[in-house]
Amino acid sequence: MATPTARMTVVADKVSGSLGRPGTLWTLENAADVYSPYLLPVRDVLVLGAASGGIVAYGVKDGRRRWSAPRVVTKSGCLSLSDRLVVGTDSQGALRTYVPSTGEPKWTCPAAEAAQLLGADAESVYILTKDDRLRSVRRADAKVGWTATVPADFRKKVFAPAAVGPGRLVMGTTDGNFLAVDTSNGRMAWNRLAHVPIGLRPAGRPSAATPPTSAATPWTRCGSPTGSGSGASSPTGTSTGSAGDP
Repeated sequence: MATPTARMTVVADKVSGSLGRPGTLWTLENAADVYSPYLLPVRDVLVLGAASGGIVAYGVKDGRRRWSAPRVVTKSGCLSLSDRLVVGTDSQGALRTYVPSTGEPKWTCPAAEAAQLLGADAESVYILTKDDRLRSVRRADAKVGWTATVPADFRKKVFAPAAVGPGRLVMGTTDGNFLAVDTSNGRMAWNRLAHVPIGLRPAGRPSAATPPTSAATPWTRCGSPTGSGSGASSPTGTSTGSAGDP
């Protein structure tokens, strides 16, 4: 059954001949969901929340509609998996993946119970579940790798996107703190209590070694660089579940 689509106008413009003044290649009108978290460029397409629901992909060169996935929940976000797949989540929390150029469906993980996509690396997709736990879903077999309890001080406060680096998933919170977990098991590696009255978002690629310092890792507050101290490490943290265990 055909799904309703938003009214769209594609306008192709000639590139300006003035040096240093690039012209508009194309525009889309009434095509995007105004509540879509962000735009996702993947190879030769631009993926965004569709005004009619779900996500939609347009060619980056000409603005032509390539494909749509109406079952994907826009507010949960979508991610690129090494530029080979686009991953999103449906209303039941299942992860769904698509080929960027064609929209062909690939693997799914109904056991994810995802509410929010946080980030991804070469091995896994990292999510917040509907009951506010952290979870990894392995890309190799589309099964749950681990599930971890969010420490009480950070519960109901983590927001996306997170920063993923070698061995670490680093998340910011709505009250200006940071939480880092080990990507191999979900256990807390360190935390930093910034004590600022605004949400902070990690930027850059964290290392597995130590909490960030102002000389090593940038952090952003509403898109602007902020200073950061040495942070407080914590050896505690809990992890539950096993591969394939929802």
